Order: sequence, then C-alpha cells, then structure tokens
Amino acid sequence: SFDEGDIKYRKGFGGKTLKYVDRYAVIKALNDTFDNKWDFEIISLQDIIVSGAKVGTTAICKLTITHPKMKRSITEIGESEGKSSTKASVSDALKRCSSIALNFYNDFWKE
Repeated sequence: SFDEGDIKYRKGFGGKTLKYVDRYAVIKALNDTFDNKWDFEIISLQDIIVSGAKVGTTAICKLTITHPKMKRSITEIGESEGKSSTKASVSDALKRCSSIALNFYNDFWKE
C-alpha cells in the first residue's frame, strides 16, 4: 500500500475524481518490495498519428523481477495523448506492469 501522501487525485471523464500514484511512488514500492531486484525495459515505442499529426504514443514495456520471493516477467502496453506522450506512455506501462506484481491498482480501479 502507499502512504496517503503518495496518492494523488485528478479530474476524470464525467466529472469523476480519479486516484493515482506517480511513477516515483511506484518505483519506490518496487524497490522496497523487491530490494531493487527488478528491471524495466522498453520493448517498443510507436507514435499514434492522425491526419499526419502525432496525437499520442503507445509503449510496450517489460518488468522483470528477480527477487527470491518472486521471479516473473510482465509485459504491458501503456498509452498517452499529447506532445509529451512518450514519457507518459512509458510511465503508464510501468504502472500497469507494477499493478500486476504489487496488486496496488485494484483498489483504485474498483471505484
């Protein structure tokens, strides 16, 4: 679980307020849980082009955990819109991979 200060809020579709954690909190949780025995790799990045303009990025990334209590590789897709979408899509993929290993986003997504 995350400290209350790690949980952030943003406006979502339909006026809903969504909870999230940033990548720094996720990295800290991975380090604390797996004693820094994990690796994250970008497998591919692809710009999303509409009518000749970049509107977003898709990232396929892999989290590999090599800790005695868990040895596992998890591959996920992250997506984001906008000009700084490359960084955001990679962060999204990291959070998605980590949510499987750490099971933290289930509490966020159930709402």
